[in-house]
This record gives sequence, C-alpha cells and structure tokens, in this order.
Amino acid sequence: MRRQRVAVGIRMALGATRGRVLGDAVRRVLRVVGLGVAVGALGSLGRALGTLLYGLQPHDPATLATAIGVLVLAGVGAGLAAAGPAVRVEPSHVLRQG
Repeated sequence: MRRQRVAVGIRMALGATRGRVLGDAVRRVLRVVGLGVAVGALGSLGRALGTLLYGLQPHDPATLATAIGVLVLAGVGAGLAAAGPAVRVEPSHVLRQG
C-alpha cells in the first residue's frame, strides 16, 4: 500500500492529474475483472457450473448479463475505493515521507 501511494505521489508530482491516476487504477482493476468474466463465461458453457446453480440455468442470457454487471460494478467500486485516498494526498508530502 505504501509503495503504491509513493508511486501515485511521484506520478502526480510529474504532472499526472487526479482523474488520470484514478482512471489508470480502474483500468487495471477492469483488466482483472475482464479476465475473470471471460473465464466465468467459458465455465458457464460446461456442465459442472450447472450443478452449482439452484433454480438458474448457466446459459440464461439474463443471468449471465446480471452476473457480469455485478462483477464489473464491484470492480469499478473497488478500484475507486483503493485509489481514492491515494490521490487525495499531497505529492510533496508523500515524497518527503518515502
């Protein structure tokens, strides 16, 4: 956590805007979420996942779309929650401590 805060402080000291830093953090999270969604969508095509779902079909487009939407929203929220406090810190303060 500390290394990431120092890295954000350096980027901001070199001219990166808060929006750019937040956008980069969310993009990194969305890459991981996208990989998870892709693996999960491929897994839903198999028979094994159907045994874990009670009352739902794994091939149901509404179920799949809802699950993907929830995962993407959770990923964006996590990215913003993690990067939010880091971009509020003054770059000079972080650089003096690091």
